[in-house]
Order: sequence, then structure tokens, then C-alpha cells
Amino acid sequence: MMNQMKIAVTASLMIATSAQADYQTIEIEATTSASLNATGCCSIAYMGSSNPGTMSMRTCQSVYMSCVQSKRAGVWQFDLGVVPDDATLVSARFKGTRTYADMQGSGFIRMAFDAGPLSTDVCMNLWNGGDWSQTMSWPYGNDFAMNVTAGVNLQFHEASTLTLLGYASTTSSVTVVNSGENRPVLELTVEVPDQTPCVGDLNGDRVVDGSDISMVLGYWGQDDPAYDLDGDGLIDGVDLAIVLGWWGTCRD
Repeated sequence: MMNQMKIAVTASLMIATSAQADYQTIEIEATTSASLNATGCCSIAYMGSSNPGTMSMRTCQSVYMSCVQSKRAGVWQFDLGVVPDDATLVSARFKGTRTYADMQGSGFIRMAFDAGPLSTDVCMNLWNGGDWSQTMSWPYGNDFAMNVTAGVNLQFHEASTLTLLGYASTTSSVTVVNSGENRPVLELTVEVPDQTPCVGDLNGDRVVDGSDISMVLGYWGQDDPAYDLDGDGLIDGVDLAIVLGWWGTCRD
């Protein structure tokens, strides 16, 4: 399963830092999925097979009072733990591939957060509304990408899992590939701030303390780029002053 940062030293000891940000795209594959099936042809009632190779979403159909096609929906669960703690959500899309390009029709997407392992109760809670719901249309084409930013934003960084239900109210069925490289993903575009530089941290522990001073003193008078903080070719009192100027825990 699935499962995606500058220092400028100016005159004397003036240090300028740049608070920039990275935009990252994270594709999260479902940890588990299941079909949601009906009894009596048209009444969604229970969770069917887990992690099927394809997932059909459709409404029911009867011919001469006989059910020829029962109602179906698809449910996927995603682990949000892979999202960086300091990330800000920019956009979220539910993406996947259908077996045929002409699988179109209206429908909806619903979400639940921290719902627990997939079960009939979890799936039925989603079917009956969940925590967020949005009507949508399945467009023409094999590939689809549904904007679900508003839903994910409701509990971004609060929930550890997101469970998503997809439905298409068409008798011709929308069948989603649910295995291999084309299986559905939750695609998140996030903004992650660059980590503020910590100039005097010579041992990389994100704290400027006595061990960093020891390193400067150990290379005193030498020309070593790793410890020559002002880049003048000599490890001396200026470099020591820079370490003292950044004393303490680095500023994240």
C-alpha cells in the first residue's frame, strides 16, 4: 500500500532567512475497500465483498416485475497518517479509472472520518449521509478526478482515516478498476513550509548548544566548509559568535 527545504549571511552577524514553501502531491491508495449491496433489488443494506478487482456503482433495474440488476455502491478507506504534520491542504481529488469511457451519470460522494474498520454499519452510516456529502456527475472518459477538497478540509490533521463512498444512479453501471496501478487514490496537494534554517547547528540535532561550540573550537584556525559558517575561509571568533547567536532550540 501506498502510499510523498537557505541561508544568507550578511554583514557582521546579521542572518537573513527565507520562509518559503513546497507544494507536494500525495497519492494515497485505499488500505481497504468493499462493495455495498442491496436486498430486494433496490434497498442498500449490507457490505459485500472486500477489495474486489472492480467496483460497480449503479441503481436497480426491474423488467416485468423481476429484478435484473440490484443497486450497488463502492466504499474505500484511506489512511491520512502519511500527510506531513505541518502541511496545509490546497486541494483533494478522488481519482481512478473506469472500465469503459461511456460510463456516465449523476451520483454522489460521501465521507466519514475515523469511522473504524469497514463493516456493514460503517458503510450504512455513509450511505445514510456520513459526515460530508456532495452530488456529482460521472463525466465521459475512462479516467475520473472528483474534487473533494471541501470534505477533506473538514477534519484535515484531525482524522487519521477517511472513508469514502461513491455512487452512480445509472442503470448502465459505473465500474471502477479496483486493482493494479489504476486502482483509485485520494490525491492531496499540500503546501509544506520550508524548515527554518538553524545556522549554528553543526551536528544536525536541531539544537544549538555546547556540542556545536566544541566543534567550532575543535577546528579553530582551520579552513573546513562544514564549520566555517561565514564562509571566509577561516574558522574563528566570527563563527563562534554565529553559534552563540543561534543558541538554544532551533526555530521551526
